[in-house]
Amino acid sequence: MTPDPKQIRATLILLAILAVMLVLLRPLRGAERPFELWVGIGNTGYEVGSTHSELKRLGWPAYVKTYIQPTLDWAPRGTPLGVHHAFGQSTPDMEIDSYDFAKAMTDTLTGSPGWLTKDFEAAWKPICAERPVVFYVGSVGGFDDDTPRLTNLSPSELKKAIIRNLQPYKNSGAAGVVIDNSCEAISYYYKSDATRPDGSPLLEVHRSPYDLLALHVADRMFPKRLTGIEAAPRRFYAWQSLQERDVWMYESHYQAWHGSKRNASADEQGYGKLDYLKRPPRRIVLQGDAGITTPVQHIEAVKRIWADNHIPVVFADPLVHSNIPFADLLK
Repeated sequence: MTPDPKQIRATLILLAILAVMLVLLRPLRGAERPFELWVGIGNTGYEVGSTHSELKRLGWPAYVKTYIQPTLDWAPRGTPLGVHHAFGQSTPDMEIDSYDFAKAMTDTLTGSPGWLTKDFEAAWKPICAERPVVFYVGSVGGFDDDTPRLTNLSPSELKKAIIRNLQPYKNSGAAGVVIDNSCEAISYYYKSDATRPDGSPLLEVHRSPYDLLALHVADRMFPKRLTGIEAAPRRFYAWQSLQERDVWMYESHYQAWHGSKRNASADEQGYGKLDYLKRPPRRIVLQGDAGITTPVQHIEAVKRIWADNHIPVVFADPLVHSNIPFADLLK
């Protein structure tokens, strides 16, 4: 019996439609779901800049191989990476000149300067070559613009200081940097019409020339990627230029200012839902942050962030050390 050509054609069309539907409806796999990794260097120990003693003992290449590479191997190859304060945090505020501090530190055993910066670029170049790496750095003025050693510099000297402290990341092949406390880097004074019970403005933010300069310099140094900012900018017009930038924020910060149970004054202060941002924000999932203490809670947080159409940035050590495979995030 000769097959009917029309029936064959109809069957092929039906199979093609089913194939397209399967592609559209299948669960997203690892490479198709935005996911990034996060590792910390500062605030990990009791050496200078609150760095880990193993970094001092091993040096950068061996430290990266021993403590960073297992996290990279856990996730799909090429997964983007964020690095928190690679040269440590030498003061309570997170400030942009941490490289200057790190370079000046003296090894108490050998007396050789610069142990915290030696071989940094050699250690990070291979990693930056295989994936996008963004380094999280401090701001110029700190939280209250009270860093005289920087803010008292002339504009030209301050620009040189910023370039000098960002140069090691550029030399390593980094995709860009994220600048702490830069979500308030606006170009003019802002005062809200809404007032407090005592008559003072509910919100009053002064122009931030120092961090505006830092953002501008970093944009020029890393031209393929706009410099990222820490925490979401407000939705008001004065912050409009910041709404185009990538945003990194801790999960606890997101829940407090943008989540469904956010602070009562969040909307009045220009926060609330993040539908005004031009790009989906990156939400950092850390052990202990926002009550996240177990590997299961890490996985739940990642899935919650995906459901919000945001990008999870995960400190994966709890998952790596618990031998939980990356594939468990996709179940």
